Amino acid sequence: MNTSNQTLSKSSRFKTYSKSERVIEYYREVVKLNKKAPRIVHHMVLNYEYMLPYCQMKQLKNLDRPLKKLKKVKALFLYLYESKTTNDWILFKISQNLKSLNSLHTLKFKAPYSTWISSDGMHSLAFSLGCLKNLSVLILNFQYCHWKSDENFSILFQGLGKLRFLKSLGINLNSIRNLKEKNFKSLALAFRELKSLEELNLALAHIHLETANILNDLTSGLKHLMSSLTKFQITFTCLKNFTASDIYSFMSLLKDFQHLEFLNLSCFGLNLDVTAFEHLSDSFKYLTKLQTLRLDFSDSQTFSDTGLEMEVLTKNFSSLSSLNDFSLRCGQCQNINDQTMEKLSVGLKTLNKLSKISLAFPNCKQIGDSGFESIIYELGGMSNLKSVVLHFKWMPAY
Repeated sequence: MNTSNQTLSKSSRFKTYSKSERVIEYYREVVKLNKKAPRIVHHMVLNYEYMLPYCQMKQLKNLDRPLKKLKKVKALFLYLYESKTTNDWILFKISQNLKSLNSLHTLKFKAPYSTWISSDGMHSLAFSLGCLKNLSVLILNFQYCHWKSDENFSILFQGLGKLRFLKSLGINLNSIRNLKEKNFKSLALAFRELKSLEELNLALAHIHLETANILNDLTSGLKHLMSSLTKFQITFTCLKNFTASDIYSFMSLLKDFQHLEFLNLSCFGLNLDVTAFEHLSDSFKYLTKLQTLRLDFSDSQTFSDTGLEMEVLTKNFSSLSSLNDFSLRCGQCQNINDQTMEKLSVGLKTLNKLSKISLAFPNCKQIGDSGFESIIYELGGMSNLKSVVLHFKWMPAY
């Protein structure tokens, strides 16, 4: 009888606390576990999304306690969300103990809607990141951040330049309004120092640009990664102020990344002309090690009804001798028709090693039976295909 009571009290003891007390008690249990078996706790998630709204300032002093104790942690995910109690003091406390995690290999820092971060708070975070000498994977998510100071991004990017042994970097800057040209200059300078970087993921969707030179600055920084980068993913979604020459120079830059094995290029809502496709297609001649290619040209007026753009895009597919995974998405492109599909099928014919393909043309209402049949006919001749995903759904106008 006593045993059952003990089991019951042990399993339900967290239910007796308030939400803030439950968080603090949970952290105490983590610290105890680390003392008993320090080799077990290698992966830690600190989610402040539900914690901060319920904690008073006197309880916040305990929030950094796990970081002080978990010296052997290798992967850490930090989530900071906007709330009444979220301020720079919390970021100072976290940053102060973050720099002592010498074994940290992977760090994911997510702080969307974080209008509360000041320049001083970003300085403390950037300094702590620069102290993580063994950090190999870093993912930063600051989408929807509308900071009062435009210095924050420059401060952060300057800190990235100290991570000389970083191999994988992801930066999410989606829907940010106050990005300046000097911020991208700082990012370009950071790229010069990241000599060991192998994977890069940049999300630049719906950002508000004050000048078109931002893309030029980004391109100049990427040039310093051409000898090391093997995986590159970049998202251009609904961006304005880009000049044609800037887009041409970026597309031409891809040919210098001859070690690339993975390329994901998303130009959602970005209207490209034939010359842009010429530069992109010419780059394919040099990407002989590329194994995965994913392209997205959705929601744009890029393609004409002649199919010329598709013909130019695919004319050098034969140079992609190592490609085994191909994905193309052109949703809501109203001018794509049967002729465009026929041009695509001619290009697919040269991709003999493909084992996986995904073609998505949702809401492209000009595609008829003949265009669909031309694609099916070419796919039927690919003997190495193991996975095929086709999306040709369109909705009638009401």
